[in-house]
Amino acid sequence: MFDLTVICARKIIFDDTVERVRVSGDESEYEFLEFHAKCIGCLTKGVILINEKFMIPIQRGIVKFENNKCVILAEEIPGQAEKDEAKTRKQQAV
Repeated sequence: MFDLTVICARKIIFDDTVERVRVSGDESEYEFLEFHAKCIGCLTKGVILINEKFMIPIQRGIVKFENNKCVILAEEIPGQAEKDEAKTRKQQAV
């Protein structure tokens, strides 16, 4: 497990301990697990996939992994977070 913080538009939208996170990088896809090597990279349009369950769609961003902590600064796709929240609530109700 490692600490993950995702920051978008002046607010923290995710801050918790996770098992894995996958993001679309400028040259390839990054998947971070516990004790990953030190890394910094640019993110492209895609999703931040947390623990294979929770998705945050983004336009672009920056990721840094160091000392078992991952910080992602990202630009969310406008309006997408609200759509995803509604979809998640609907799926949980079924």
